[in-house]
Amino acid sequence: MKKVLFMLVMLFAIIMKSFNANAAEEKNVAKRETVESFLKEYESYRQAQFYEGFVAETDQLVLSESVKQDSEKRANLISLYRKDIDISFVEVAVAFTVDSIDTTGDKTLADVKESTEIYYVCNGYTLQEYMSFITEHKMVLVGAKDKITLESDDFDESLVFGMKSHGYDERNEYQNDQANYQSSNQQTSINAISSYNPASGVAYANTWWNSYNTAQYYTASNDCANFVSQCLHYGGVPLDGTWSIGSSAWENVRSFDSYWSTSLNRFQLLSNGTNYSKCLAGNPIYRVRPSGSPTGHLTMCVGFNSSGTPIYNAHNPNVYHVAVSTSNLFSDSGYSVYTLEFAHQCTYSDAGSVAHKKTCSICGDYQYESHSWVTITLNNNVLARQCSKCGRITYANKGIEAE
Repeated sequence: MKKVLFMLVMLFAIIMKSFNANAAEEKNVAKRETVESFLKEYESYRQAQFYEGFVAETDQLVLSESVKQDSEKRANLISLYRKDIDISFVEVAVAFTVDSIDTTGDKTLADVKESTEIYYVCNGYTLQEYMSFITEHKMVLVGAKDKITLESDDFDESLVFGMKSHGYDERNEYQNDQANYQSSNQQTSINAISSYNPASGVAYANTWWNSYNTAQYYTASNDCANFVSQCLHYGGVPLDGTWSIGSSAWENVRSFDSYWSTSLNRFQLLSNGTNYSKCLAGNPIYRVRPSGSPTGHLTMCVGFNSSGTPIYNAHNPNVYHVAVSTSNLFSDSGYSVYTLEFAHQCTYSDAGSVAHKKTCSICGDYQYESHSWVTITLNNNVLARQCSKCGRITYANKGIEAE
């Protein structure tokens, strides 16, 4: 009898354990569905920030004060960005992708990727243009099924609008950058630019702006310098003993700056909106400061929009065809913004001993000019033509060269 009772108790315990597990799973599923429903509403709330008249207060969502303050700040920065580069939005599409949802009790941690696509026109022009960027969110939601509050939302949109949320933590990024920093005074050969094809560098930047070419290269924890180095190398800039795949000069912003600003010695300090002549497609545009956090950011110029403002691609965060503005690269007065002149407009000058040959002092490219004829009279009173550059003579009446 005792054995039978024991068996019944054990069976009951197993049934209850299974019931509790199923109940917990059903509760988690219900909570996940509630969170996903909340995120769908929040997605629309984020999209509304691109338009005039946005109000941070909403009856549809329960948001902490810090989230509401960030939302209002972001809406203002988006408006400033639009006015700064003088554009009008035609269409904005925002889409969330949930990477993970982890619920413990009443707290849920959600990792969400936000894709933003913007179609716009530069005011005074008719061509419709396009930019896009990816925002990675780390959210904390609290509350029961019937009432969820978004307690915090950490994200970084500094490369677009100069916006970072209240809780965004850049300390690890700074520490990694500091640990990998190496200064350099090494000189490089002119091959660094003579072998570079800017169109190939731009094509690479447009292909891999939102993905990672691990078949040829690798992914770094802070990937902006690694991405730009890949663009340059794919475009033909040769490796050397300092700038090699995985080196500090390859993947660290300050080391990259220290090496190339010294070795290439063709860099220009930029002022917002005033001297973009060297920001050619295929050239890096970046910001640095000697100390502090963060230490900098690297982007790749991929061209210009209709109004002539440079546009760039970058990693970490991933952005595509974003226009340079006071809202992004120039948003912090503690930084200096530069471009490196890998791509350039050749300036030709006489090569010296070789007549008609002109050479670009930047990349070594050369071209030959045609003869420059002047009429002369030879000793026998025969009219002839002589090139003022090389001295070659032809007879004016026969069109043949003199012996």
